[in-house]
Amino acid sequence: KKAPWGAGVVPVAEVGVLTPEEFVDQRAAFDAKSERDVPSVLGAVRVLQELRVQFDILDTHADLSKYKLLILPDDYPVNDPMAERLTAFVAAGGKLIATHRSGLYLDRSGFAPGIGELLGIAYHGDAPYSPDFLVPGDELRKLGGANGREAAHVMYM
Repeated sequence: KKAPWGAGVVPVAEVGVLTPEEFVDQRAAFDAKSERDVPSVLGAVRVLQELRVQFDILDTHADLSKYKLLILPDDYPVNDPMAERLTAFVAAGGKLIATHRSGLYLDRSGFAPGIGELLGIAYHGDAPYSPDFLVPGDELRKLGGANGREAAHVMYM
């Protein structure tokens, strides 16, 4: 039995995590043990749970308008219709976080139209080396503190 003040209460999630479950049978690269066990989604869920952030798991048919932030974890493929929906979401003030290969077409031939621009990146293929190193530009260098030293950063994938 619920307390009177808790009756009819519904959770309010401002974060949506898009899951690639519906694409698992189309590409083995998700490293999924089953259609319900996608490691990238489990990782996003764990991070949000540890931060105590309320979120919903979404598929491609979900209403995106009620969220302030959408997360596309690691290998979330984006086709042209979904690219249009994500572009409209950001144009309406929503925020988007995409990690690893999210936003690419299912065949990884490139970004769906508008996605690279939304994320401020261009896709040139997989890096030929692992780990990768990069030297941040002026804007990122300013974040390095008072010394402003250039330093290489490493990315392990």
